[in-house]
Amino acid sequence: MRINLHQKTATKPQLDFWNDGAKYRAFIGGIGSGKTKAGSIECLRQPAGSVGCVLAPTYGMLKISTYEEIITTAENAGIIKELHKADMRLDLVNGSRIYFRTADNPERLRGVNLGWFWLDEAGLMNEDVWYIMQGRLRLGPS
Repeated sequence: MRINLHQKTATKPQLDFWNDGAKYRAFIGGIGSGKTKAGSIECLRQPAGSVGCVLAPTYGMLKISTYEEIITTAENAGIIKELHKADMRLDLVNGSRIYFRTADNPERLRGVNLGWFWLDEAGLMNEDVWYIMQGRLRLGPS
């Protein structure tokens, strides 16, 4: 599954981010630079059958920004199989699964097996979150 990137409306930094082949990437920009949109599309572009986790510093930030952006983008693309609001989990038609979590208690992030993760507003998270999430990368792609 490939999400239409709307290259006419995408910014050069977003296109550069999507096309970068590095294992770990960061999109750093100011308010309104398109970081959340770029990250949302990147999550939805992951290989079929992959399992990933999207994190934001707090539940409030997750719910009103990151979660909402991914759900809206996925709805517009017609790729939602099932949305489990109580579990904060999104299943896509290609067999991929996305978990939504907060980083306010890093120890709660242990145990899950993932192929990828995205830290939205990572600069507001405890450094331990990065190391814990790297340890969760046990499935392809990693």
